[in-house]
Amino acid sequence: MLSGPERDRMAILERIFDRITPYFLSQLISNWTKTPYKIPPDLDGRRKLDTTLQTIGSLSRTKVQALRKLEKFFTFNCFWNPFLIADELDYKHDKLPKRFKTERYFPNPRISVNGFIYSLEIDPGIFLIVVDFSSRSSLLRTFCRFVLFTKLKLFLVESNPLSREILISLIQPALGLNLQNPPINSITIRAISQNWSRILGLTFLVTAETAGVEGLETVSIAGKDVLPGSDELKTHRKMDNSILSLGPWVGIKTDSFSLNIYEGLKINRFVHDDFQQLKGIFEEED
Repeated sequence: MLSGPERDRMAILERIFDRITPYFLSQLISNWTKTPYKIPPDLDGRRKLDTTLQTIGSLSRTKVQALRKLEKFFTFNCFWNPFLIADELDYKHDKLPKRFKTERYFPNPRISVNGFIYSLEIDPGIFLIVVDFSSRSSLLRTFCRFVLFTKLKLFLVESNPLSREILISLIQPALGLNLQNPPINSITIRAISQNWSRILGLTFLVTAETAGVEGLETVSIAGKDVLPGSDELKTHRKMDNSILSLGPWVGIKTDSFSLNIYEGLKINRFVHDDFQQLKGIFEEED
């Protein structure tokens, strides 16, 4: 039976392994063992951890420290701005500098900030680009992230001012990217609802201007399949109008992503076919 500290350590590792994609973890284990290795897809964190321990025996302190750093990079609970890549793409790791000067982003001369760029292939043809800042003198620790779908020519930028500045001044010139920012509106949300077999959530705008309602801004519905569920609710409750007509559609959730016209895109899972279909909708709306 595990002791309290060991149980806590395993819980932390299980959480970390749950966030790291099976493809990237396979590459990591192959690098550690110097032997090609592939973790089966669709394993949860516990089973990925058990599989890793069965393969390499144990995790050293150095490996655990590396995994804890990776956990931050693989935490995708944030919003992203999507861009379409207009020209041909020939992505190579060495086009991005491994280190770069940071004075432009942190101009305080009293603080020495180191800047590093990591390019991690988290799924075949999908790269997580991390721009990492650190400073021993000020305990500064922050990073910005970008997701590049090389086959789809889709580029996601973490939604914050620093990421946008780094995109324009560093990433875009280094990779020679010609980016187009597609419009995201209620038409986009409805197009997604018509092209996905199952919708898990919808958000409606119900302000006084859009729905004649005072005191409310948005209303959200959630469930295993909200479109047929809403129709059934209308029939069961003998409602004159469906809940789907509350107001303009401003947000939607699927198995693999959420999209809100005000906040951007949120990644739930990297499903290539879903993002390919989403890119097609962006192109139609552009």
